[in-house]
Amino acid sequence: MPYIFDQPARITEKVVAQSVSSGSPNSVTPLLTLGLMQFITVPSSLGTFTINAPSTTSNAGDQNLYADANNYMFWSMRLKNSSGGTLTVTLNSAFLTVSPTWPANGKSRVYTFLWDGTNHILMYQSAADLG
Repeated sequence: MPYIFDQPARITEKVVAQSVSSGSPNSVTPLLTLGLMQFITVPSSLGTFTINAPSTTSNAGDQNLYADANNYMFWSMRLKNSSGGTLTVTLNSAFLTVSPTWPANGKSRVYTFLWDGTNHILMYQSAADLG
């Protein structure tokens, strides 16, 4: 498992993997309280879905990475398209982006956001689809 930085001078192995719900409302909520690398897979026959604002609520025993909203924080999401077609993604208004490019079927892309205490600002997206 890859190591990622989650706070200054600390390293964690936490990677959160989840699939988009195939029922209604066809959405996924990044769980940043569990880790700063989110692996999200879009299942077959589901080409339209929503990425909700990341969760800021930690469960008992979870590391709460939102404990100090005044600290800026980077987090990344790998989005894999297993839908069998083209993705149509709606982002919650907490995301500030300019027309992100979504991966083609069978491919994935990585997106890195900066949490500024209010919004998740897209800082980077992989230049091409990844295998």
